Amino acid sequence: MLTPFLQGFTLGANVERLTIAQVSDIHLGLLHREETLDLIISQLQELQPDLVVATGDNQNEANLLTRHQSTLFTLLLKHRPRFNEKATGLFDLQLSGHAHRGQIFPFNYVTALEYPQQDGLYFLPGGGQLYTSRGTGTWGPPMRVLSPPEITLFAVVPEQP
Repeated sequence: MLTPFLQGFTLGANVERLTIAQVSDIHLGLLHREETLDLIISQLQELQPDLVVATGDNQNEANLLTRHQSTLFTLLLKHRPRFNEKATGLFDLQLSGHAHRGQIFPFNYVTALEYPQQDGLYFLPGGGQLYTSRGTGTWGPPMRVLSPPEITLFAVVPEQP
């Protein structure tokens, strides 16, 4: 589990800190069933975040963000770690997944060609940030090599005067 520390955001009156747990790319189905979900739920209960988010496909995010502009912290959930230039300055943090950081070495080099921001925190034009999860689950073979799974807990705090 990773814990990026994010600061410099307007959270609203009397809100000193917001913790967000991100799960991504669980792929429940034939290979991953109730046991997988039970483990993830257990980990989330242990973390006790203020907010749990699951990153999934979102279309037309720039349209939505333009219509709902806010001076408060704005979170964009977008499955694929791609930055839409039309959304510049319209959100504070984009949470993404999808690339699994390649899941099995050396595929991370291949996935980096399509998703160069495939793992970790990136600073974007216009002041926003993008965090791409390696994924909580797997796709294809139920294994990971040099790309461990993650549940990411974010602590968002207001900007210091």
